[in-house]
Amino acid sequence: QHSWAQGCPWIMGAKNSQPDYRPEGTKPQEAMAAEPKNAGYATDTIPPAPPDSAEVTVDVTMMNGKQYEAKVLASDSVRQIKQAVEAQMELEKHAFLKLFCDGQVLLPSMPMSALQTTSLFGAISIEQDVEVLKQAASSYQAYADIMKAAVIQTVNEVRTATTSEFPTILEVLEDMSGQPKQLPDMKSDGEGKLRFWGKKGELLLPSLKAAPLKAALSKEKLKEVTIVASCNSDAYNRGLGIGLEVSPLMDSKIDAQGVPSYVYNGYGLNDDSDSDSDREEPPKKTSVKKPRNVVKFHPGMHGGQIRVEGPGGWGNNDMHFTPARLGDSGGALHTLRLTLRTSGENTIEFQGSGSEKKWSRQWDHKIFDGEHIPAVFGFIDLGGTESGGVVYGKFSLEARDV
Repeated sequence: QHSWAQGCPWIMGAKNSQPDYRPEGTKPQEAMAAEPKNAGYATDTIPPAPPDSAEVTVDVTMMNGKQYEAKVLASDSVRQIKQAVEAQMELEKHAFLKLFCDGQVLLPSMPMSALQTTSLFGAISIEQDVEVLKQAASSYQAYADIMKAAVIQTVNEVRTATTSEFPTILEVLEDMSGQPKQLPDMKSDGEGKLRFWGKKGELLLPSLKAAPLKAALSKEKLKEVTIVASCNSDAYNRGLGIGLEVSPLMDSKIDAQGVPSYVYNGYGLNDDSDSDSDREEPPKKTSVKKPRNVVKFHPGMHGGQIRVEGPGGWGNNDMHFTPARLGDSGGALHTLRLTLRTSGENTIEFQGSGSEKKWSRQWDHKIFDGEHIPAVFGFIDLGGTESGGVVYGKFSLEARDV
């Protein structure tokens, strides 16, 4: 049996790149000469524990040989060592530091008094939990890079920054974690599309900071931004579309108090929407717990019957044309352009697939503060089957110098 550190002589700077399996307690001469004193190993003589108020210096050696120093109190735990070193490393949100001593992973809750040495080894690990990855997706660098590369055009004397398409959320999660990830009731549908059929909404685009778009337009603050989305389905008489959720970083003083709120059935305004009937009155347990709006329309239904649920929303509207269902449109998607303004006066523009027919209407809800773009999630009332799910295209953004 050999320890993690003993099985990784390259950490000590040894010339041999292969682990040297030896009886317990023995190490290669090169490793013994190169490693820091007592690095990651228990010693025969354990010094007396310092007072709880005493400051302790802990040395952490990474696998690439780089060393960090953490100053903590004797009364602290391994958690404080991790935090001190991670702060120096400036890790991305989905990465974290693991610490090792004598070949064993150290739990964050382990007290300093239990450590047998102040020289530890460290390794960077990538988070694999899907929910944690989704929470960290806002910091995914490619989003910022795409916004920085936005194309600037001037139309009617108004400068507009238009991004290319963002990767799908499944592509983002795979790139962040280094391996494919699965989300419940969602799968890739080819050509950069996603298919979703769950009862609860699922993240399509995380909340993003508008800073790269501001820089592209040389603006200190944006007054409006447009989210360009596309979707379609073969589901009939099911409200479906996209939802918007206010960024948690948005000014906490901004709320929906005093803003008229329309609720048809409430599905999508909460995560607990699991009723099995499409009814005018929402279930008793349904209340607007999150600062959300959900835009829903009905493919194949006369007039499309589009509505916006949540603060400032309104009931079913006849668009004066019928948006074709997915199969009838040859797989083409309908386009939804959601222009969000810092004034709270937002506009939805719906364009049918394969046609120039458009419909638009305003709704009032301060969901964008000029700095934080709301998250976007997919939704279909009551869920459905995989074949009857909603197909979503890739998203893009537009920002205007107004």
